[in-house]
Amino acid sequence: MDSKKIITILIIVAGASLVVGLFIYYGGSRSGVSGGLQTVAPLSTADSNALSQDFLVALSSLNSLELNSAFFDDKIFRNLVDYSKDIKDEDLGRENPFLPVGDNVTPVSQTTSAAQSVISSPKTVVIPPVVNKK
Repeated sequence: MDSKKIITILIIVAGASLVVGLFIYYGGSRSGVSGGLQTVAPLSTADSNALSQDFLVALSSLNSLELNSAFFDDKIFRNLVDYSKDIKDEDLGRENPFLPVGDNVTPVSQTTSAAQSVISSPKTVVIPPVVNKK
């Protein structure tokens, strides 16, 4: 074999082994981690009570807050203008958007079931002509 071919083959083999080695080291399968469902142990009552107490302490600290309402009495705040626009009501669309669009489709009313509407809907059957080629 030519020396250039040998060097090329060695570089390809070294590169492939490097890629495989990096894959195994960083992203290979992890035998310790299961891919299925995992259950979590419930909190004990002592842990639950401690969390509840922490939450109640944080909630009671909100009661001691005092808000300065002078901002709302400010002249600049009172001169603000509301430029919002009313959003008009629009049509909701079809009752069942998944029904095919056509003349022979009857909408399903609120009082009838889907099975009744399918039975009572008009059906068009198209039978192609049979051509005998002899």
